[in-house]
Amino acid sequence: MEWIKQNPDKLLALLLGVAGIGVGAKNLMGVSALPDQYVIPKSPVKAELPKPEIEVVDQSAAILKSPFNWADKDVELGSGARKMVPLFRSVTIIEKDGALFDLADPTTAPIRPPVPNEWFQKYNLDLLYSAVLESDPDADGFVTLDEWKAKTSPVDPASHPPYWLKLKFVDRKQQNFTMTFAADNDPKFQINIINRGARAPAEFPAVGDTFFNGRFKVLSYEKKEGLNSSGIRANQSTLALKDNSNGSDIVLEFRKEQNYPTYFGEFDFTLDANQKQFYVRIGETFTLQKEPAVTYKLEAIDQAGAVATLKLTDGSEVTLTKGSLPEVPEVK
Repeated sequence: MEWIKQNPDKLLALLLGVAGIGVGAKNLMGVSALPDQYVIPKSPVKAELPKPEIEVVDQSAAILKSPFNWADKDVELGSGARKMVPLFRSVTIIEKDGALFDLADPTTAPIRPPVPNEWFQKYNLDLLYSAVLESDPDADGFVTLDEWKAKTSPVDPASHPPYWLKLKFVDRKQQNFTMTFAADNDPKFQINIINRGARAPAEFPAVGDTFFNGRFKVLSYEKKEGLNSSGIRANQSTLALKDNSNGSDIVLEFRKEQNYPTYFGEFDFTLDANQKQFYVRIGETFTLQKEPAVTYKLEAIDQAGAVATLKLTDGSEVTLTKGSLPEVPEVK
């Protein structure tokens, strides 16, 4: 007992050892009692490993050890020239009709002639769209080809060719009016005009003046007297006029009513439904509702009625052929 008191830790270790032996013996007995539950599997037959392909391994090792040359690819372009295409930089190459086109090369032939490839890229237009030249991206009434000719933007509706390019001359119309040398008050002369059934305000031109919206000019005055149809002496003075619409000469006799034709141009502004049909008399000015600040003047219509001449704001003249829109001129 004295030993137990002096060595309690050793006693505890001894008791734990005895308990462990007992648990082990019990487990061993359980294993021997259940031989069918604890069957030790047989080791499988050792498989034969395939013979390594030494040559393939050596070739792969050689490739990995040698420096690799990342060379650009050589391609043939539509022009027949060859080009080195970089492998690590994006280059836009388009194939058309079996040929390749480099869009980064300004010397490459146009894919949609006559417009250069870089012009399409500038405005982000789709070169692969076959009808790109006939499209109207900004819906201003002018197709892409017209915008390129006029050097305007195809994607900005505020930038477009002149509107007169969408003005169609439809036909020449004629209407007669009467003109009378009504009063001889030299140096002024009264001329009465009845136009389209209505009497217009009297005109009082002198020699050298124009009247009737600039159509006629008084060239000269000749004072004369003679016997009238009743045998009474009367004023038979005359005024010589120039018809500025066609360049012809006219003589007005005092108080004799004379008939003259006046000509109108019928026009169709194809971009505006409100001006699909309107008329302008030769010598008169007009505006288009889409650009009211710009004035046009109908200078003349040829005698066949085939061509109308307009004077633009800058003083230049353009001709419109009957029944067709004018071609967009190419700005250089």
